[in-house]
Amino acid sequence: MESLSGSAIAPLELMESVGLTTNNALYVLDTLLKKYEIRHNVKIIASGKILTPDDAIITMCMGADAVGIARGFMMSGGRIRARMCSGFGLHLCPVGMATQDKKKRASYLVVKEGKEIGNYHNNLIKGMKTVLSVMGIKHIKDLNKSRLTFKNQNGEIYFDIDKYFHHKLHV
Repeated sequence: MESLSGSAIAPLELMESVGLTTNNALYVLDTLLKKYEIRHNVKIIASGKILTPDDAIITMCMGADAVGIARGFMMSGGRIRARMCSGFGLHLCPVGMATQDKKKRASYLVVKEGKEIGNYHNNLIKGMKTVLSVMGIKHIKDLNKSRLTFKNQNGEIYFDIDKYFHHKLHV
């Protein structure tokens, strides 16, 4: 049986409805660490549904010191999201990317897919630099919550993230 760990193929029921979203969890974690004056002792690496340059920038604004990206790299390497690996059918990866099946693993074109993965990485970094430029920021260390604007489901705009989350949590 194939591993689900770190492969972005958790069962849909777990991916969509268990726990907090990455950004909500980051808000809570970063706020509490600062409240107890221990944030400087902790490095936060966030992962979960981070795919695009703006996803990475927003996650870092929310308090992550670094991001872990699985889905984008797996998709750039040929993953097709057939959902067969996560509990459907025989639990077999149809692509052979993350499999213990020796025949499928042998047919996976590492050099070709490695170039695609490299292209994804280069474009991710390029896109992040573009977003930083648009924001008027020269380095990711200057990202913080004050750089974000939020809009709730009613179309109300919040320039203060604390007010946004306070309203969101108390509605």
